[in-house]
Amino acid sequence: MEEITPIYLVYTTYQEANDRADLEGQQMNYSYWSNSGSTKHHTSPFETSDGKWALNVAEYQLSIAEKLVKKSSV
Repeated sequence: MEEITPIYLVYTTYQEANDRADLEGQQMNYSYWSNSGSTKHHTSPFETSDGKWALNVAEYQLSIAEKLVKKSSV
């Protein structure tokens, strides 16, 4: 199994990061979004040492704008 290198998007607020995680969960058609299960997100936001919120997006479909601001570490 191939190891996936983490890629992060960093947000100012938890809500912004969670909204992006929700969007990806919807696009991946996770069961939460069809009311048939509990899987909602592929990854969940976590707080960084500087009080921002990071989301591991290594397996997300990123927009061009997101690709320009992604980070390899947080």
